[in-house]
Amino acid sequence: MKVVLIGMMCLVLSSCRYEDGPGVSLRSPCARVEGIYDIVKFEVCGADSTLSIISQPCYGKIRFDGDEDQKMYFEGLPLSCLTTGTWNLSNNDNDITIDFKGNFYGIPPFGTGHSPEFVSAKYKILRLTDKEMHITTTYNNLTYVIELEE
Repeated sequence: MKVVLIGMMCLVLSSCRYEDGPGVSLRSPCARVEGIYDIVKFEVCGADSTLSIISQPCYGKIRFDGDEDQKMYFEGLPLSCLTTGTWNLSNNDNDITIDFKGNFYGIPPFGTGHSPEFVSAKYKILRLTDKEMHITTTYNNLTYVIELEE
């Protein structure tokens, strides 16, 4: 009985993958990324910039599909704001890399400027649950923390 209890404790402690949790999940990291998210918090160097981001004309829900291609796109936007891309997990599922393509400008680190070229952004995952994803990155010497919720 003690061996089973110690084994379960080791499993729980070894599965704490992300800084902010969760401690244990029965769903794979890829399955937890899948979903349609709103940006609920957007910080730049510790300053809350959420209102500035969600007020942008090209702001929309962010959809992560988990099909073979792992596509990402923003929903409910006019064609002039069309953005698509792909995503993948790396570094033992601790990082997510998103390749953006389109005209989603003005919301770094998603890319600045009006260009049809791919912009690749790599984020460290801080929290990944069934309904939340918290990510961070440094872009142009600025640290961004983005909290997404379904």
